[in-house]
Amino acid sequence: MKNRCLDELIEQNKIYLYLTEKMDIPKSLYSSSISTVCENMNWNCSWIESLLKAYDDSCEFPHEEFQKFSVNEILNYLKLTHEFYLDKKLPEIEQTALQVFIKYNDSHQTLGLLCLFFADYKRKLEDHINYEEKELFPYILKLSKLNKNSTEEEILNVLSSFSIRQFISNHTKIEDELQEVRKIILKYSGNKSTPLPYRIFLSQLHHFEIELAKHAMLEDEVLIPMVIAKESQLLTQAARMTLSKHNFS
Repeated sequence: MKNRCLDELIEQNKIYLYLTEKMDIPKSLYSSSISTVCENMNWNCSWIESLLKAYDDSCEFPHEEFQKFSVNEILNYLKLTHEFYLDKKLPEIEQTALQVFIKYNDSHQTLGLLCLFFADYKRKLEDHINYEEKELFPYILKLSKLNKNSTEEEILNVLSSFSIRQFISNHTKIEDELQEVRKIILKYSGNKSTPLPYRIFLSQLHHFEIELAKHAMLEDEVLIPMVIAKESQLLTQAARMTLSKHNFS
């Protein structure tokens, strides 16, 4: 894949535009090979190749490949993704929905009202992202800094500051909610008289739904299991320290 150019990938599947925009790749590099892009952007080519595979519908999600990267590499990418959603994509989709509502609410009241579904979903997604940024990600960062030289007190202080299992049990599938929102909206958009801006809005929702699913897989099926494994290792380390204390007392 590293010898293919971005233009070719985007032509194959428009969802790759999400990745190029997120990574802030200049359009002047779109005609270059992936390896050339990585060289110009000073990126780890293996990481970029794994991301590209994650976006390739003809491939299975590369779980094993992502395992070779550090928690911090994955965390930094997820943080970048959150920033991209909040600062660019969500405002873009909301702007389209607002235009539909303002322009067509009188003639297509149902369509206008359905656009408000997205406004409600946007608030939920923003809350979801803010919680991860303020609670989950700082915890993972503190966890990643612990090592074999960390003291029992340091380990237990970090482990007691957040519950990853509680996070999992309360973790809502925010990408599934968007799918439901889009399905509800889609029921009312089959008519050929549906205005073009509304169809653009639906297309934006569809692509964002795919993007969000990729993001969720990386977070839920790669990062979280890595965090649980790290917690288990640290708990074992702390338990050995406690046992060692008792043996010497």
